[in-house]
Amino acid sequence: MRRGWNGERRRGVSGAVGACAWLFSLASLAALPWLAGCGDDLTVARDAAPAPDTGPDEYQPESIGLINLIGGGGSEVEAVLRNRPDPLAPEMRGREGVCSLYVRRTPAACTPPCTAGGICVAAGECAAPAMPVSAGIITVTGLRQRLVFRASPSGYQPESTLPEELFDSGARIRISAPGDEVPGFTAELDGVPHLDVAFSQIALRRGRDTRLLWTAAGVGRVAALITVGTVGTVGTVGTVGRANASFSSMLLCETDDYGDLVIPASIAARLPPAGADEVERAVMIRLQRALVRTPAGPIEVVAGQRVAVGLTRE
Repeated sequence: MRRGWNGERRRGVSGAVGACAWLFSLASLAALPWLAGCGDDLTVARDAAPAPDTGPDEYQPESIGLINLIGGGGSEVEAVLRNRPDPLAPEMRGREGVCSLYVRRTPAACTPPCTAGGICVAAGECAAPAMPVSAGIITVTGLRQRLVFRASPSGYQPESTLPEELFDSGARIRISAPGDEVPGFTAELDGVPHLDVAFSQIALRRGRDTRLLWTAAGVGRVAALITVGTVGTVGTVGTVGRANASFSSMLLCETDDYGDLVIPASIAARLPPAGADEVERAVMIRLQRALVRTPAGPIEVVAGQRVAVGLTRE
């Protein structure tokens, strides 16, 4: 019998894996014939406490998986599943109002060097890298057309050609995987309407807060995402984008869909400038987020509509 994780989206409420399941690390699940001793299924407890420092509606830097379903200006999808959190996952360096500043960790220098592909995370401390794993075919229904991700040695790849419009507003989207190297899971969330913003660029000015306005729909959440990273970096949410890859720092301001948010000047000033071969990018996104709670960390599922905007810093 395959075991499954069940994901649930409820505003302000997240699921948690039962106490027995917390005994296991995701890396060992594929080789646990004694898992049945804890019961027939890994189930979700309703109204359980969220993981420390993050709620069910917040970005999850310590996630072990990410499924992005992003529309607006062309569709973009992504599925990533790993055996453990990235040892160099972004760290929160500050939080003011609805804005959080994240900086990606950089490898340290270990003597002797780490072996077996280990990553030096601090002087004399090596950590195992996060490696791709399979939960079987990931199927997404409720989009304008069915979407399938298949596992490969380098990770999941979408099998379908994407429509220009990925989903309809209010569509019930269901994501499921039967289980393979790791247990299966399910998650559900709703498609959100397109986002109409009242500006073409985000202007960050020294000593002045920045207010952003949009047409509220009262659905899900809206985020302003500013990333500093390599030329290939594209901001979405769930890197709120590329599975914690490519950006060196990120300012994420996220709130319920009230129609406005404020970026405090004090935290905007702490966003590092772009370095050599780096660019700054900004994007607005209306989204719904679902979490699948697992023993090793959450799997984050995002359905959103994105609007690319310009960025100036003065």
